[in-house]
Amino acid sequence: MKLICESLYASGYRLARACLSLMAAMVTQGPEAARDVCSHFDLNKKTLYTLVTKRDSKGVHDVRQAYVQFALSFLIAGDDSTIVQVLEVKEFIPCIFSSGLKEDRISTVNILLSTLKTKVVHNKNITKTQKVRFFTGQLLTHIASLYSWNGITDVNPEDVKVSAEEAGKAMVRELVHNFLTDLCCSLKHGINFYDASLGTFGRGGNLTLLHFLLGLKTAADDDLVADLVVNILKVCPDLLKKYFQEVTFSFIPRVKSTWLNNIKLLNKIYEAQPEISRAFQTREFIPLPRLLAMVMVTTVPVVCNKSMFTQALNLDSTSVRHTALSLISVILKRALKTIDHCLNKEAWQESGMYTAVMMEEFVQLFREALSKILPDLNTVVWVWQSLKKQETKQGDEKGKKRSAGPPAACEARQCDPGTERSACSLGVQHAVGCNVVPQPVQLLKDKEPVICLYQKVVPHVVMQYNFDFSKLLKGIISEQGLQEEVPPILQHHMLKVALELPANKFLWLKAQVGSKAPCLLP
Repeated sequence: MKLICESLYASGYRLARACLSLMAAMVTQGPEAARDVCSHFDLNKKTLYTLVTKRDSKGVHDVRQAYVQFALSFLIAGDDSTIVQVLEVKEFIPCIFSSGLKEDRISTVNILLSTLKTKVVHNKNITKTQKVRFFTGQLLTHIASLYSWNGITDVNPEDVKVSAEEAGKAMVRELVHNFLTDLCCSLKHGINFYDASLGTFGRGGNLTLLHFLLGLKTAADDDLVADLVVNILKVCPDLLKKYFQEVTFSFIPRVKSTWLNNIKLLNKIYEAQPEISRAFQTREFIPLPRLLAMVMVTTVPVVCNKSMFTQALNLDSTSVRHTALSLISVILKRALKTIDHCLNKEAWQESGMYTAVMMEEFVQLFREALSKILPDLNTVVWVWQSLKKQETKQGDEKGKKRSAGPPAACEARQCDPGTERSACSLGVQHAVGCNVVPQPVQLLKDKEPVICLYQKVVPHVVMQYNFDFSKLLKGIISEQGLQEEVPPILQHHMLKVALELPANKFLWLKAQVGSKAPCLLP
């Protein structure tokens, strides 16, 4: 072993490669041989780690590959005690990932990830604590760099329709995504711990995953990375508040595609959360104020507040307003599910912790908390009125252009109605490179459900708001009935608003007593 060590650190890389290959062969003789080599060879030497950086630009078998084979041989041939001993050596295996992993060949990446998954992640005899010590936030970040892999394709791609380079990138991205999903999203053999308090106790749980999440800078632009973030936060909802508080993504409303992408990621994260909070599934009694804090974790993102929504709705941007309204709608619909669950008396008859009366009290606290976060109804109505004026103005201009005949260039630029509706419904058209901006009528169509949801979720806010909602019907409903030129979906939503809101909020009924106006309200 002394002679091998002297040769290993000699000036010639060829000799170093031969020594590493020899030691790898020695280790693979069996568990006892692996244990002997581990005890007679110093794996803590920093000079050993420098060998992993010696690679051949042409992709031939080099010192780095020999080092990888030597390191993995302990995991393949060693018993559990040897594997744990090797994992506890601080830099022995991690240095492979921190020294240009995304430039390695596909075969090297594949054997690294598959060996770690089989021998470490899925190994029942290695505790979760030992896994957390090994898979640090920094190591996970190095592994995640494979999402942007640009190494050598040394395997035959299955998809012959694309180039070998593109097929190789897709293959590596799938490999790393499956590995990280298995490692970070499995309560059974992953490195995540379940926090029943959903992070409301303030304890530092899942900090490794939090540091890793904060390092995923491409989550808003890369769908595969976004999927990983969504799945981690789905399993670890206790990280939701800390993640949004510390992540570098800006959620301050801006007329930029970056902001739209960030909100799109936020929507994905909350869509994956259970509609009914897991806080109701606990087997112990939780005081209502703390229960409220737990429910709010998966109902409203911590970055969403009255100021943020008001700022977004006040911006002179159709896309930003549409995105803000969509987000408000998502939050209100999620809150409504919770309210319906709490007010279902049958669900609490057999509960030994909460009564129907207590749940009614909780709903009151829940509604009050939501009303402090949602934008004032005054802002919502103001946006409605400004958009109606804009729609009327655009309708007049289109009528003039139609009579004059549109230029050929304009006709060529017009989008297919179905495409426009699809893009606008997402509210992220700028983010995906589409120049189509949601038309005011599209926002008006999305507006009515929000007003209806206000009535269902926070009815006290609507009752306190002194506004004649019959003004919203102007231009849509007249004494002759529904206007034919108004889109049917818009008419439907307006009638829905008229049915949902209290009758005393429509003062036009009093003004038209004795007239032949149509009866729209019960």
